Amino acid sequence: MVSRVEDIADERKTASQQDQGLISDLRTIEPSDQALFTEAVTENGIAGWSYYFPYLQLFGNASKRERLLFETLDGSICVYRLRERRGKPANLGLLMPPFPWNEALARRALDRSSAFNSDRRGRISRVSERDLAPVARLGLDLRFNMDEFIYDRHAVDEAKGKDFARLRRNVNRFVNDDTLLRSYSAEDADTCERLLDQWQEGMAERGIQIGPFKRYARLCLRNAQTFGDQLLGQVIEVDGKIAAFSFGGPINSETGSVFVTISDHEHAGIAYRQRLELLRAFPNLLYFNDGADSGRPGMAMMKNVFRPVTMNCLYSARTARKAALSSK
Repeated sequence: MVSRVEDIADERKTASQQDQGLISDLRTIEPSDQALFTEAVTENGIAGWSYYFPYLQLFGNASKRERLLFETLDGSICVYRLRERRGKPANLGLLMPPFPWNEALARRALDRSSAFNSDRRGRISRVSERDLAPVARLGLDLRFNMDEFIYDRHAVDEAKGKDFARLRRNVNRFVNDDTLLRSYSAEDADTCERLLDQWQEGMAERGIQIGPFKRYARLCLRNAQTFGDQLLGQVIEVDGKIAAFSFGGPINSETGSVFVTISDHEHAGIAYRQRLELLRAFPNLLYFNDGADSGRPGMAMMKNVFRPVTMNCLYSARTARKAALSSK
């Protein structure tokens, strides 16, 4: 029995070593890669929320159990998502298709992830509508995942007409002598972290799990100065106390990201002003991507108040099961 236990341990160690060999040439996303990613996103012309460089860099380094790695080929970038689950084999997939699109890199990446995964299936977590056709040609099964809310920045800024009446009402509640909007500074980090903890506790009490968001939001607070003009931070004080903080910036030359928004639940409605002020800080952008609603009706209702001009539909993709079985 002892020898069999040792054999199993050796088998697992060998398998782990083989897996590590399959990803040994991949790189972590570092702040120094910002220009490389921004150039590729701009050339690709895509404005998905997941392409925002601060998100990729912070999320990719927020946890040892879930990391983002990448490789390049002929100017195209492929971002991998490596997830290690307690008691289960690690899983490797693509976060999104290579950008700009590169079929050779896409096939290589799917072959790599299929070889790495115990079920021999390759996966892409987030595929925008514009990439559906080339991804489908690779023989992958596609399934709707989620919608991202896209706002017309100018229309929201002006907030005219009956369509924006509710937005105006909520914003006006926090435009007074007791409310102060200002830029985020490093000295605000501790206070904002406490607000983040308080917000997460409130969500947990309502049975809402927020996944990795809290980890990379905390990193954002500590590393906000790293990303230059691509990441702007704002805070809103009510009666001298920080009641909300926001971060965002340009994904590309036309579209921005509403990246991190946290507010005190005691100040119902302040989330409307914090979004509006973030959009107003970038007058040269045409649109803003506010991400998905995470399946929360309240979040969807709030985002619809900003009258999205379109929804960016995202799909997930994976290797057909028959293909996976035939590769074993």
